[in-house]
Amino acid sequence: MAAKAAEAVPRSWADPEYQNEQGTRMFTPEELKAMTEGVAAASTADTGIEGAHLQVTKGSNAGATLMFGNDKDEWTVGTDADRDLSVSDSGVSAFHAKITREGQRWKVIDQMSANGTFVNEQKGTVSFLSSGDRVRFGPVECTVVLPAGGKAKATARQAKGKKGGSNTWVIAAMAAAGTIALMIIILQFV
Repeated sequence: MAAKAAEAVPRSWADPEYQNEQGTRMFTPEELKAMTEGVAAASTADTGIEGAHLQVTKGSNAGATLMFGNDKDEWTVGTDADRDLSVSDSGVSAFHAKITREGQRWKVIDQMSANGTFVNEQKGTVSFLSSGDRVRFGPVECTVVLPAGGKAKATARQAKGKKGGSNTWVIAAMAAAGTIALMIIILQFV
Protein backbone atom coordinates (compact mmCIF):
# COMPACT_ATOMS: atom_id res chain seq x y z
CA MET A 1 0.00 0.00 0.00
CA ALA A 2 2.86 2.43 0.87
CA ALA A 3 4.49 1.80 -2.52
CA LYS A 4 1.27 2.79 -4.30
CA ALA A 5 1.02 5.97 -2.20
CA ALA A 6 4.63 6.87 -3.07
CA GLU A 7 3.89 6.38 -6.78
CA ALA A 8 0.95 8.80 -6.52
CA VAL A 9 3.15 11.61 -5.18
CA PRO A 10 4.21 13.90 -8.05
CA ARG A 11 7.89 14.67 -8.53
CA SER A 12 8.94 18.06 -7.29
CA TRP A 13 10.20 21.01 -9.30
CA ALA A 14 13.01 21.39 -6.75
CA ASP A 15 16.69 21.16 -7.62
CA PRO A 16 17.44 17.60 -8.88
CA GLU A 17 20.36 17.38 -6.41
CA TYR A 18 17.82 17.30 -3.59
CA GLN A 19 15.53 14.70 -5.13
CA ASN A 20 15.41 10.97 -4.53
CA GLU A 21 13.32 8.26 -6.11
CA GLN A 22 10.11 9.59 -4.55
CA GLY A 23 10.71 13.31 -5.26
CA THR A 24 12.05 16.14 -3.11
CA ARG A 25 14.12 15.10 -0.12
CA MET A 26 11.89 15.78 2.88
CA PHE A 27 12.70 15.60 6.57
CA THR A 28 10.40 14.79 9.46
CA PRO A 29 10.10 17.41 12.23
CA GLU A 30 12.22 15.13 14.43
CA GLU A 31 14.96 14.94 11.76
CA LEU A 32 14.96 18.74 11.39
CA LYS A 33 15.28 19.16 15.16
CA ALA A 34 18.09 16.61 15.33
CA MET A 35 19.92 18.41 12.51
CA THR A 36 19.93 21.68 14.42
CA GLU A 37 20.60 20.30 17.92
CA GLY A 38 24.24 19.46 17.33
CA VAL A 39 25.01 22.86 15.83
CA ALA A 40 26.04 25.58 18.23
CA ALA A 41 23.97 28.73 17.99
CA ALA A 42 25.90 31.78 16.85
CA SER A 43 25.84 34.84 19.05
CA THR A 44 22.99 37.23 18.33
CA ALA A 45 24.77 40.10 20.04
CA ASP A 46 24.89 43.43 18.25
CA THR A 47 27.27 42.89 15.35
CA GLY A 48 27.55 46.56 14.46
CA ILE A 49 26.16 45.81 10.99
CA GLU A 50 23.80 48.51 9.78
CA GLY A 51 20.82 47.77 7.59
CA ALA A 52 18.29 44.97 7.47
CA HIS A 53 19.75 41.49 7.47
CA LEU A 54 19.42 37.91 8.65
CA GLN A 55 21.98 36.66 11.17
CA VAL A 56 22.41 32.88 10.69
CA THR A 57 22.30 31.27 14.15
CA LYS A 58 21.96 27.55 13.30
CA GLY A 59 23.13 25.59 10.32
CA SER A 60 26.41 25.01 8.53
CA ASN A 61 26.91 28.77 8.06
CA ALA A 62 26.15 29.80 11.67
CA GLY A 63 27.55 33.28 12.25
CA ALA A 64 27.09 34.39 8.64
CA THR A 65 25.19 37.56 7.79
CA LEU A 66 22.72 37.66 4.88
CA MET A 67 22.24 41.30 3.92
CA PHE A 68 19.14 42.75 2.29
CA GLY A 69 20.12 45.22 -0.41
CA ASN A 70 18.54 48.67 -0.22
CA ASP A 71 17.86 48.74 -3.95
CA LYS A 72 14.68 46.61 -3.88
CA ASP A 73 11.77 45.41 -1.76
CA GLU A 74 11.82 41.64 -2.41
CA TRP A 75 14.51 39.03 -1.79
CA THR A 76 14.50 35.31 -2.61
CA VAL A 77 15.90 32.64 -0.28
CA GLY A 78 17.11 29.16 -1.21
CA THR A 79 19.96 26.90 -2.27
CA ASP A 80 19.84 27.96 -5.92
CA ALA A 81 22.86 30.13 -6.80
CA ASP A 82 20.54 32.79 -8.28
CA ARG A 83 18.78 33.41 -4.95
CA ASP A 84 19.34 36.82 -3.35
CA LEU A 85 19.98 35.16 0.03
CA SER A 86 21.72 31.86 -0.70
CA VAL A 87 21.60 29.14 1.96
CA SER A 88 23.44 25.94 1.01
CA ASP A 89 22.30 23.51 3.74
CA SER A 90 20.61 20.23 2.89
CA GLY A 91 16.90 20.51 3.70
CA VAL A 92 16.58 24.03 2.27
CA SER A 93 14.74 24.07 -1.07
CA ALA A 94 16.22 25.67 -4.18
CA PHE A 95 13.36 28.21 -4.18
CA HIS A 96 12.51 28.08 -0.46
CA ALA A 97 10.98 31.47 0.41
CA LYS A 98 10.93 35.16 -0.32
CA ILE A 99 11.07 38.12 2.01
CA THR A 100 9.28 41.34 1.11
CA ARG A 101 9.21 44.87 2.47
CA GLU A 102 6.08 46.99 2.10
CA GLY A 103 6.96 50.34 3.62
CA GLN A 104 7.79 49.48 7.25
CA ARG A 105 6.12 46.04 7.12
CA TRP A 106 8.26 42.98 6.43
CA LYS A 107 7.00 39.49 5.69
CA VAL A 108 8.32 36.08 4.71
CA ILE A 109 6.42 33.98 2.17
CA ASP A 110 7.08 30.24 1.85
CA GLN A 111 7.47 29.16 -1.79
CA MET A 112 6.06 25.62 -1.39
CA SER A 113 9.32 24.45 0.21
CA ALA A 114 9.70 20.80 1.13
CA ASN A 115 10.61 21.42 4.79
CA GLY A 116 8.70 24.61 5.53
CA THR A 117 9.33 28.15 6.72
CA PHE A 118 8.89 28.90 10.42
CA VAL A 119 8.76 32.20 12.32
CA ASN A 120 9.34 31.80 16.07
CA GLU A 121 8.71 28.05 15.59
CA GLN A 122 5.28 28.63 13.99
CA LYS A 123 5.03 27.16 10.50
CA GLY A 124 3.29 29.38 7.99
CA THR A 125 2.96 30.28 4.35
CA VAL A 126 2.93 34.05 5.04
CA SER A 127 4.26 35.56 8.27
CA PHE A 128 4.98 39.15 9.25
CA LEU A 129 8.42 39.85 10.67
CA SER A 130 9.77 42.06 13.44
CA SER A 131 13.33 42.65 14.49
CA GLY A 132 14.45 39.82 16.78
CA ASP A 133 12.14 37.18 15.26
CA ARG A 134 13.66 33.77 14.61
CA VAL A 135 12.98 32.59 11.07
CA ARG A 136 13.82 29.03 10.05
CA PHE A 137 14.17 27.71 6.51
CA GLY A 138 14.11 23.92 7.00
CA PRO A 139 17.05 23.28 9.37
CA VAL A 140 18.65 26.76 9.03
CA GLU A 141 17.65 29.29 11.69
CA CYS A 142 18.27 33.03 11.44
CA THR A 143 17.53 36.06 13.58
CA VAL A 144 15.81 38.93 11.76
CA VAL A 145 17.56 42.28 12.23
CA LEU A 146 15.62 45.30 10.98
CA PRO A 147 16.56 48.99 11.26
CA ALA A 148 15.81 50.39 14.73
CA GLY A 149 13.32 52.92 13.30
CA GLY A 150 11.20 50.11 11.87
CA LYS A 151 10.57 48.52 15.27
CA ALA A 152 9.80 51.84 16.98
CA LYS A 153 7.43 52.81 14.18
CA ALA A 154 5.74 49.41 14.32
CA THR A 155 5.22 49.76 18.08
CA ALA A 156 3.79 53.27 17.61
CA ARG A 157 1.54 52.00 14.81
CA GLN A 158 0.25 49.15 17.03
CA ALA A 159 -0.51 51.60 19.86
CA LYS A 160 -2.27 53.96 17.44
CA GLY A 161 -4.23 51.04 15.98
CA LYS A 162 -5.45 49.96 19.43
CA LYS A 163 -6.54 53.48 20.30
CA GLY A 164 -8.12 53.98 16.88
CA GLY A 165 -10.02 50.71 17.19
CA SER A 166 -12.56 52.21 19.64
CA ASN A 167 -13.08 55.16 17.27
CA THR A 168 -13.84 52.70 14.48
CA TRP A 169 -16.75 51.25 16.47
CA VAL A 170 -18.16 54.72 17.16
CA ILE A 171 -18.02 55.60 13.46
CA ALA A 172 -19.61 52.27 12.50
CA ALA A 173 -22.42 52.75 15.02
CA MET A 174 -23.09 56.28 13.73
CA ALA A 175 -23.15 55.03 10.14
CA ALA A 176 -25.62 52.28 11.06
CA ALA A 177 -27.87 54.73 12.88
CA GLY A 178 -27.77 57.11 9.90
CA THR A 179 -28.65 54.29 7.50
CA ILE A 180 -31.63 53.24 9.64
CA ALA A 181 -32.86 56.83 9.87
CA LEU A 182 -32.57 57.24 6.09
CA MET A 183 -34.49 53.99 5.50
CA ILE A 184 -37.32 55.19 7.80
CA ILE A 185 -37.59 58.46 5.89
CA ILE A 186 -37.63 56.67 2.52
CA LEU A 187 -40.28 54.19 3.70
CA GLN A 188 -42.58 57.08 4.70
CA PHE A 189 -42.71 58.28 1.09
CA VAL A 190 -43.32 54.85 -0.45
